[in-house]
Amino acid sequence: MFKRIISILALSASLTTFALAADQPQDSAQAGRDVLAKNKEALVFVSAVAKMSMGTETHDEKMEATGLVIDASGLVICSLSTIDPATDLGNSGQADSSIKSSLSDVKIMKADNTEISAKLILKDPDLDLAFIQADKATSATFTAVSLEKTPEAKILDSIITLDRLGKDFGREPVVFLSRISAIVTKPRTFFFSSDQGSSISSPVFLLNGKLLGFRLLKAGPSEDSEPSPVIVPVGDILQAAQQVKK
Repeated sequence: MFKRIISILALSASLTTFALAADQPQDSAQAGRDVLAKNKEALVFVSAVAKMSMGTETHDEKMEATGLVIDASGLVICSLSTIDPATDLGNSGQADSSIKSSLSDVKIMKADNTEISAKLILKDPDLDLAFIQADKATSATFTAVSLEKTPEAKILDSIITLDRLGKDFGREPVVFLSRISAIVTKPRTFFFSSDQGSSISSPVFLLNGKLLGFRLLKAGPSEDSEPSPVIVPVGDILQAAQQVKK
């Protein structure tokens, strides 16, 4: 269901992004190139095998998500629902009790295609956030984006979203220019963007290069609410990350 929803949103978003591109000034384009150059090495892929079970039926599914390295030790964040399809983001983020899942063969793939064994160390279904830690024994080095307090952002501020294309296209980095279209402040702050359907599990920056947040899925409080792409502020992610480091 998620995949169908996101596919429709992505098509709409691509058309919106194309229309917005003509309205973006040249300095926005240069800012996007600068943000990409500075942060592309911290953009990685997370892969895992999800073993799904419902009653007596079981099957394995290979999952992939873009991730962001947030610590030089190889600590990575990504969308939980993207790598764990049993995650239900409705009804306060509780998983569907009739569907069970477990993740195995978790790996981090760096920009140079190096694969590092890893493990899922923390789930935050309320934020749709997963924390992945590289194997401590690895000799691989990581470029990280530091988490700081959420920078000030206003309606219609320009934003830059980073992602990577899939395996078929060499996992090349991709950049989206868009704008903040709405800011929800209660019960907690989320940002909405003009390219709503693009790039779930990807970092979002302001033109000054500051990390604004991470694009994830969030459902409303009603039982029939469908998950929507939102930008979770970096300050909220920082609080969750502090649990990992305790």
